[in-house]
Amino acid sequence: MLPERQIELILVHEDASRAVMARFALIIWTGLPGATGLLPWLTPVAATFLAILMAIAAVFHLQRSGEGSNVVNNVVLLVIATLVAYGRFVVSPF
Repeated sequence: MLPERQIELILVHEDASRAVMARFALIIWTGLPGATGLLPWLTPVAATFLAILMAIAAVFHLQRSGEGSNVVNNVVLLVIATLVAYGRFVVSPF
């Protein structure tokens, strides 16, 4: 059985990996379809789901002690994804 400290380090590492994957998702899944014109409806849908994911992640970080600084990353990605979704659904729909 793993010691408690080692389990915490594994969870923090997984959380950092998810943050990196979310940044790539924001760039690739929300920008690429709109830029290339290939499946342009995918841009606002991906941005919407990414915004939902970042809202859940922010709540998760707020509930854990000592992880309040991670909320800033989640909020920044949430705002960017929300702006992309709003822009593609309302301002310049596909």
